[in-house]
Amino acid sequence: MNFIKYEFENIATEICNFLNIKYDQNNEYKNLIDQLIYKYVLSRLVIFDKQANFFIIEKDYIETTWKDMISLHYINTSYNAGPTVTRIHLFTDKKLRSEAYLGYFSLRPINEFKILISYIYPNWDVLRFTNKTNSFVMLYREKVHIEGIELEISTFPFFAQDGVVASCVHADIIMLSHYMHKKFGSKRIKLIEIENSYTYEKKKCYPTNGLQAPQIAEIFNNNKTPIRLYFYHEKNIKENFEEILKMYIESGIPVIIGLGSHVLLIIGHTLDAQGNYEFIVYDDSGILVNELIETTCFVCAIPWEKLNKKLEDFDFLVAPEHEKVFMSYIDINDFFEIQKQKAAENKEENIEFAGTNRILLIDNSDAKKYLKLREFFHFNPSFIEESSLIIKKNLPHYLWYCETRMNGVNVAFYGDPTYHYKSTDTAFLNNNIFLNKNPFFLKKQIGLLNRLKN
Repeated sequence: MNFIKYEFENIATEICNFLNIKYDQNNEYKNLIDQLIYKYVLSRLVIFDKQANFFIIEKDYIETTWKDMISLHYINTSYNAGPTVTRIHLFTDKKLRSEAYLGYFSLRPINEFKILISYIYPNWDVLRFTNKTNSFVMLYREKVHIEGIELEISTFPFFAQDGVVASCVHADIIMLSHYMHKKFGSKRIKLIEIENSYTYEKKKCYPTNGLQAPQIAEIFNNNKTPIRLYFYHEKNIKENFEEILKMYIESGIPVIIGLGSHVLLIIGHTLDAQGNYEFIVYDDSGILVNELIETTCFVCAIPWEKLNKKLEDFDFLVAPEHEKVFMSYIDINDFFEIQKQKAAENKEENIEFAGTNRILLIDNSDAKKYLKLREFFHFNPSFIEESSLIIKKNLPHYLWYCETRMNGVNVAFYGDPTYHYKSTDTAFLNNNIFLNKNPFFLKKQIGLLNRLKN
């Protein structure tokens, strides 16, 4: 096993060997090559710099997305493009073990520095996002094989556009559908399927000019992936845009946010001791994050205030949604306000709700497990009785988890998302939308994301 010291010269040498470019002090273009390698490869990977000490080269790795890109476009061009990518595996120590493995990035075999990076697979079990705040992201377990040795990682893969076959939105669709496939079993969408899945204002595909929101919706629809499409100019959406974003992110559902001519993929959030909340984003080109926070790293945290300043009327949010969720965030939030009022009126003691609502979608098995473990304060027999009934009840696959603060304690109600939003006169009055009449006083909040190491 050949471990190589993680240094700029060593990485640059291996990249140039991979591309059959002479790289030494006698090459008059060495300074230019160094600039291109830093700008288009290593500047995207700066998050690894503090921990990476060694790397391993794995040549001739078959990557399906790159094969698709060749067949769709590059086979018809004069680019010198090979069929297999090279993977560069990063380590903290000279140990081929999961606990020393930071993940890998793959390079496309093409004579164009700008589109060299293909995928980045960070191992968030080891890689640190920041040591200044708590970070919460969506992850799944993945196995990586290197020379017959299997390493297990927690990851959310990053895919970089080439600007010809795949634009930023193509890249985000691929990343989002890959995660949803691994986590929830939904369909994984490939590049060829993106091209063949829409007809609205379809033009010559290559070089791609990106996709409009209706085209994105058509692509997901034709690939059997239910989504909601939110346009920022709609009054109810604009007023609740940040809360809608938080709802999906904390439900473990990645979202695509369209900002002008670019899109970002949001996969998590940070939260510090003062309650400051920032969204963790993947930017497949680095253009927008460089404009907002002056970095080109593939992953970064952006505060809502900076995102909000970029939002214009026809910007949008694309969010996959579980199939049997029929009630939107805005609907359940309105019902929750009524439910809080009813709960306060039904109690003799003085009840005061304070703070903002925290609403997310949760698998009913997770909700039942939480109740079974008694992760809430049970002040009287009615609390135990309600929790026992919910545990035994046949419920929809996903539930609304609605949380707020009451008398200084976090409390929660579970809501049924299968009712129609106009159910007020029947289901709501019959106490069917919310499963518990009494609020559950929480010992700890429910969280569906993975907390990263500081």
